[in-house]
Amino acid sequence: MKHTFIIYILMFCCIGQSKALTDTLPPQVDTAFISSVNTIDVLYSEALDSADAVNTGHYYLNDSLGPPSYVSLSGGNRRVHLVYDSPLPERVNMELMVSAIRDLTGNVKQL
Repeated sequence: MKHTFIIYILMFCCIGQSKALTDTLPPQVDTAFISSVNTIDVLYSEALDSADAVNTGHYYLNDSLGPPSYVSLSGGNRRVHLVYDSPLPERVNMELMVSAIRDLTGNVKQL
């Protein structure tokens, strides 16, 4: 009963407040993983601007593969699929660089 009362009070305190929350944070990479022999999936913290997200020039893999050949978007505009023409090397540390990716409110993820 005590917890119900506390929740009720917290909800009551917030009702009627018209202060809008503004997203001021750029999207962050939550995780990146190899999903097939030639594809890397990148999961972001929030939905992305689709024009930025599918631009191959915003991604660069340092192991001489460079930018992906093709990029697609799924998962509510939070998951990016980076597709390369060549198979990704096995047992090699690679660094994926991502730059200039905007979220839906225009916040930009820079290097």
